[in-house]
Amino acid sequence: MTETVREPRATRPRPPSARRRRRPERRPALRLRRVDGLDGLRVLGALAVVVYHVLGAVLEANPRVGVIMPPAAFTFFIISGFVIYRPFAASHVAGNPPTDLRRYAVGRAIRVLPLWWTALVVYLLVFGTGRLDSPLEWGATLTLTHYAVPGARFAVIGPAWALSVEWIFYLVVPIVAAGIAGAHRALAPRAEAASFQLAGLAAIGAVTAAVADLRPFVAIVVGMALAVVSIRQQQTRRTPA
Repeated sequence: MTETVREPRATRPRPPSARRRRRPERRPALRLRRVDGLDGLRVLGALAVVVYHVLGAVLEANPRVGVIMPPAAFTFFIISGFVIYRPFAASHVAGNPPTDLRRYAVGRAIRVLPLWWTALVVYLLVFGTGRLDSPLEWGATLTLTHYAVPGARFAVIGPAWALSVEWIFYLVVPIVAAGIAGAHRALAPRAEAASFQLAGLAAIGAVTAAVADLRPFVAIVVGMALAVVSIRQQQTRRTPA
């Protein structure tokens, strides 16, 4: 028998367009630089809070000059909005990897809850529990969400309403970030991500400004918008108009 030898098939050259089709290269993550000046702003905000409440305790009434102190305290809200939202905004605007929600939640809880529970136990041991009347108020106070319950808002440690506002923000910011990014993909995928972010935050800011109980969150939304502007500035190397 004669063995048939098959000639190898000639490989067809790929068309130029096919050779050029490659997977899009993933952009390197945008490195979020530390803003050192925020530490100075925190110091000023802390001093304003301390002076305001010491004046009130010593004089049993805040003098007129004290009206400048509460707005200074809102510096904390602006800083929190900026620092906490930057990684979420960078994921949407700059294509950074998604925020690790488990690590985020554990980190926030470790930083806030143990100190809050310690202060709460000390306060209740010294002053008693007479101002918490219902399981809802107790639950809200223990979980640091008491700003959302009017009866518990100032029932224990009065100035802690601000800490409660920040903690509520920590809880809802992943939902807000996912909502804005999802709305961008669904409603206006061709729009620039940073512009859509700012439009979404402007809408949220309008709602928080219109509802009296939500007005402390306006400062947080301002900080979130500044985070988006900062990321866009870092991308384009220029300050947005």
